[in-house]
Amino acid sequence: MRMPEAMDQHHRGDERPNFGTDGEPRGTLLGVIEMIGSPESVAQAREFTKRKLGADHLALADVTLLVHAVSR
Repeated sequence: MRMPEAMDQHHRGDERPNFGTDGEPRGTLLGVIEMIGSPESVAQAREFTKRKLGADHLALADVTLLVHAVSR
């Protein structure tokens, strides 16, 4: 399922490090997405996660579960 471009707010190539209060990198922001509060948004969030991490990522199942839980 492909999201409408207007809703898909990630920026390819805009991956940037996330720094903690001590100035040390904490991770990388892979993308941002804005969704409306509807049941369909949960599926969109899962698809966005899969697209950003890649279908063969070792943590995809765990991250998808977390995304599903916070999207509801």
